[in-house]
Amino acid sequence: MIFGQLRAFHAVAAEGGFSKAAKALNVSQPAVSAQVKALEDTYRLTLIERRPRGILLTEPGQRLFEIVGRIFRLEEEADQMLRTLRDGHPRQFRVGSDAPYSASQLLAQYGQMHPGVHVSLIMGVGHDIERDLRDCRIDVAIMVWVTPDPAFFVMPYAKHRIVVVVGRDHPWADRQGIRLSELADQRMVLRDSTHSMTSLTFERTAAQAGISLQRVMLVDSRENLREAVAAGVGIGVAIETDAVSDLRVRGLPVTDVDMTITDNIVCMAQRKSLAPIRSFVQLAQQRRESGIIRPAPVR
Repeated sequence: MIFGQLRAFHAVAAEGGFSKAAKALNVSQPAVSAQVKALEDTYRLTLIERRPRGILLTEPGQRLFEIVGRIFRLEEEADQMLRTLRDGHPRQFRVGSDAPYSASQLLAQYGQMHPGVHVSLIMGVGHDIERDLRDCRIDVAIMVWVTPDPAFFVMPYAKHRIVVVVGRDHPWADRQGIRLSELADQRMVLRDSTHSMTSLTFERTAAQAGISLQRVMLVDSRENLREAVAAGVGIGVAIETDAVSDLRVRGLPVTDVDMTITDNIVCMAQRKSLAPIRSFVQLAQQRRESGIIRPAPVR
């Protein structure tokens, strides 16, 4: 089995197509197709089904993709280890996140500790970030959503309180807090709970309390939620850090229930011992234990 054939196969499977794989590998599409075909011909197996709108991995293809992924993750680990031993630090450190609340200060301090390192932050959704971790496209992640998997090392990092968000002109704007039951007859603006741990936690808490929510708008982002609340469409829920970042809205704590979400530091367990990743995890642990991490006050 030729290593180049595996590289081409892995690129096609990871990128979702031959043209994207060719671009990622900086080669021509016919070259990628020829490598994959040679691999299939050698073992007389169909690994990738070509379809008009993309590709589909066959069952052997899916199994091979998992194995080859481990091979290339080990290759990346070996490369980073050798670069670290040679240079004392990696040239770049890549962080993925679906939780912007904790990233900025942590990354800033990490960058100060390693001035020769280019630190980059890639925002995304949970399953994309997990894929990038597995494929070594990023080194660590700061995530709220984490799929239970022994391949991941997961360390809880920071908790954030969920608050009710109202516009500055709302009758509740001058209050210091509300009770959960008061939301039963209120017009609510919410994010899709399949993508927002904040909404999922809030909706589960309301359901457990027997409160039926009146949803008047479903939005796809934190920014759009604040826009809708500020415009008077309804009441929202958000992390208090989000609530204080916009002067047009105000965050009110829910006084009779405790609703929080947790940011986690995540990396591949087999890569945790790499010096740059180990340093990042240790820094996050020190910040957590020292009490530096504090939620912003609700205005």
